[in-house]
Parts: sequence; structure tokens; C-alpha cells
Amino acid sequence: MELILSGDTLNVGRIAINNWYSGGTINTWTAGTGTDSVRLTAGNSTASGVFGFSAGKNNSNSGGYGTIVNGTGNTVSTAFGFIGNGKLNNVATIYGFIGNGSSNAITGSGSRGIIVGGKSNAVSGSYGLIVAGLNNQSQSTLSAIVSGNGNIIRGTFG
Repeated sequence: MELILSGDTLNVGRIAINNWYSGGTINTWTAGTGTDSVRLTAGNSTASGVFGFSAGKNNSNSGGYGTIVNGTGNTVSTAFGFIGNGKLNNVATIYGFIGNGSSNAITGSGSRGIIVGGKSNAVSGSYGLIVAGLNNQSQSTLSAIVSGNGNIIRGTFG
């Protein structure tokens, strides 16, 4: 049995998957306001970016190709941003990645920044990495903080 045929639109495929998964016509997923975007109907999350995906509760995804898998109060506002889970996390630069945690942010010129987990961590330098911890800041390009509390990396590379 094929659920989705190659010529089906996103909406037709969504309905087929819902019907198969739930055994009925429950409206679990719905189209977002962005072109070919999908959002969870319950939970008040939005997906307004092109090909965006948003699940969880009160999450906002306006980035093209952005993804929010779960959590609450998370925001992706740039292209290719990703948040896996957590609450009140913010990805505002291209290719930013937050795995989990709370109140973490990738902003400024921090393209391709990564925060794996933790609380109140911030990456604002390109290619910055924070693995875990509390109140850490990676402000420099190509910098990394593995863990700790209140660590700050500043300066220029080269």
C-alpha cells in the first residue's frame, strides 16, 4: 500500500498520513502559511517560511527551510535554522542549530552556530559552538565552549 503517490501535493500527502496514522480523518497536521510548510494543528505553533516545519507548543518558524521539532516558545527566524526541543530558544542566523535546552540563542553574525544544550547560552560569532553549560557566550568566529558557567570567548580570528 502506498500512502503518498509521487504526484501528490503536500496537503494530499499530509491527509493520507493522518488518515493512516489515526485510522480516521483527525486533523493532526496542517499547512502552514509559508509555501509548502507544515505545522502541528494542536499547540498553536506557526510555520510561515518556505518549506518550514513546526511542531510543539507556541513555536514560531518563519525561516525558509527552518525546522522546530518540539518544545515550547521556540523561534526560528532565518533560513535553514533548526531547533530540536526545549523552551524559549532562538535561532536568528542562517544554518543555526540548537539541539535542546532553554533560553539559548544564536544571533548576530553567528551563521552556522551550534548550541547542543544548556541554558541561557549565546553564539554570536560564525561557526561558534557551545556544547553545554549555563550563561556561556561564544562571540568569536571559530570558537568553542565545551561546558561551564559564565564563559565568554571574544576577539578576532587570525
